[in-house]
Amino acid sequence: TYASSVRYLEQHDGFGGTKRIPSGNGTYERFVRITRMLKDYTPQKEKDLVTYGFDILSGVAMGSYTKWSIVYNITDRCIYFRTSHSKKIKKVALEEVHFSCGTPVRIIDINTGLSGDITKKFGAYTPKKNSSLVKSSFKKTYFLDNVPDELLERLLQLPEVFTCNR
Repeated sequence: TYASSVRYLEQHDGFGGTKRIPSGNGTYERFVRITRMLKDYTPQKEKDLVTYGFDILSGVAMGSYTKWSIVYNITDRCIYFRTSHSKKIKKVALEEVHFSCGTPVRIIDINTGLSGDITKKFGAYTPKKNSSLVKSSFKKTYFLDNVPDELLERLLQLPEVFTCNR
């Protein structure tokens, strides 16, 4: 829990304790390192916040287990992300995304080789595109690659049965 993470943090130098900042890959160790990097951030000497956010995430990544990293800029209403397959940072500007029920659904493969603002690069959703994307994702994910075909087909039908209630 967050409370137990904070209790662990308080044992370390700079946070009330005397322990050195840990280098392990456990949840608590990673929490301490993230908190230290956030505490040490100074806008004058550091990179912009988005780049620094990705530096923090890289510092606590779990090797091949980390499939994507996401940085949210709440003030500017932007989402930045990159994946293990495409390290280029992509941006989605939420101000340009229309969420009304009458607006067509749009999609993009998160592993696209594009970089920068990709908001206008989303394509029209179709069941065929969704099927291709989901099947490809399942095949590339070790714990999903042997999901039975009949279950996968049922999952692929879900977007077609949901309705917008806004």
